[in-house]
Amino acid sequence: MTLEPRRPKPAISVDRLGARLLTGSRGARAAESRPLTLGDTFAALSHSLDVSEGHEHEHALRTAVIGLRMGRRLGLPERHLTDLHHALLLKDLGASANSAKLHHLFGRDDARLRRALRRIDVERLRLGSTLVFNQLVGAVKGPWRLKYLLDLGLGRFDLVAHLARTHAERGAKLAAEMGLGPGVPAAIAAASERYDGSGAPTGAAGEAIPLAGRIVALAQAAAQAWSEGGSQAAVELVARHAGTWFDPDVAAAFADPLVSADLDESLRHDRVWHTLADVAPEEEPLSVDDERLDRVAEVFGRVIDAKSAWTVRHSSRVRRVVLGMFDQLEAPGDATARRRALARGAALHDIGNLGVSNAVLEKGGSLDEAELEVVRRHTAYGEHILSWVDAFAEVVPLAAGHHERSDGRGYHGAVPADLLPFDVRLLAVADQFEALTAPRPHREAFSPEEALAILAAEAGSGVDAKALVALERYLGTPEAKELLAGERFDPEEMLVIA
Repeated sequence: MTLEPRRPKPAISVDRLGARLLTGSRGARAAESRPLTLGDTFAALSHSLDVSEGHEHEHALRTAVIGLRMGRRLGLPERHLTDLHHALLLKDLGASANSAKLHHLFGRDDARLRRALRRIDVERLRLGSTLVFNQLVGAVKGPWRLKYLLDLGLGRFDLVAHLARTHAERGAKLAAEMGLGPGVPAAIAAASERYDGSGAPTGAAGEAIPLAGRIVALAQAAAQAWSEGGSQAAVELVARHAGTWFDPDVAAAFADPLVSADLDESLRHDRVWHTLADVAPEEEPLSVDDERLDRVAEVFGRVIDAKSAWTVRHSSRVRRVVLGMFDQLEAPGDATARRRALARGAALHDIGNLGVSNAVLEKGGSLDEAELEVVRRHTAYGEHILSWVDAFAEVVPLAAGHHERSDGRGYHGAVPADLLPFDVRLLAVADQFEALTAPRPHREAFSPEEALAILAAEAGSGVDAKALVALERYLGTPEAKELLAGERFDPEEMLVIA
């Protein structure tokens, strides 16, 4: 992989703006050059949510295709389709908040556990399933885990409902903070409810569940079934649970041949972008809405940080440090554009960590070589995910290069300093400094003075000397003193399960 935004996009990507040419008049209108939309941006970023939740690649895109087809079949107006579109793509916005909890309860790979839990009926888990009980027995390493083991066995702790509540409430909150339409957080909050009231987190039933939520619930289940067994499996799942799990009217819309007849063709990996482009609603252009894009980057930064209790404030702190460093320099070129790119880059630089197991991220001792390689891949994952996001093209080099070294011994490209944009080197120093001054599973936090000394010892080899000067200047400012004197946190406090 390179340190430049990938052009052309990865081989499985397509020209989504012109894809509607393949399907008639809607395609003809979309073939003309048009500005980027939020739907385009969320579709690209949905890859990060798929890996966070342990889904198959392009699961959210397939969910969106199925859900939007049903929405059109049910006659939803365009403005409601836009909210539905965003909810379908962002339904797992709250998923990362459960990763640390799953790892600390089970001591296992969080993505595998998510996949296992999805295959078990939620009602069978309400009294503590055999799977959960057995998994937890192997992971008990302290009295607090033993407490939850006993609570599971006695039926006092409903794990699945708890996970669903965290997923739903956090996802809805983050969607609202992006400034999306009210239908989006409402649909995300209801995505795990069931028509008969047997779902989670609230047990809402029937029309008490928003229609968009009922559509998302069926669409994501059908997309999962399709990934495991093709269109026949999806159709059989929906037919089997129509009127119980799923709204019968929504299930009837799915059964319509216009919705489900060609799923095997339209959802395959080299077609799903085309299909989504065809069914997506028309949206207002996003080309000059920098404030909205800033908000999207900030929210996704919080999604990334929530992956581990040890990184809960990492991206926001890196942002403050790198912008403070930037302000200490005479910035050539467009300083406003560079500052904005750095702010977005700080928010999104670790997006690849959503694909790294918490068993690795939160290991208390030294990592072995295989685990180190997994960690090193997060910059490659980040580059790949962000290379799909046209709105954040300027962020790709920052995500790809923030662990490179001046001597060329960094990762993942082993690119020497003279080939790195200076702002990448600036972010790399800010990232290292923040990580050193925060606690990690294997060590306590270093003081700012200790962290600066560690970085200074690497000046000219592992650390860019000019960027280090900017850090030293920033650390003398009142803003830096306020940041570094802020309240410390205990990562275990972030893992309250009850």
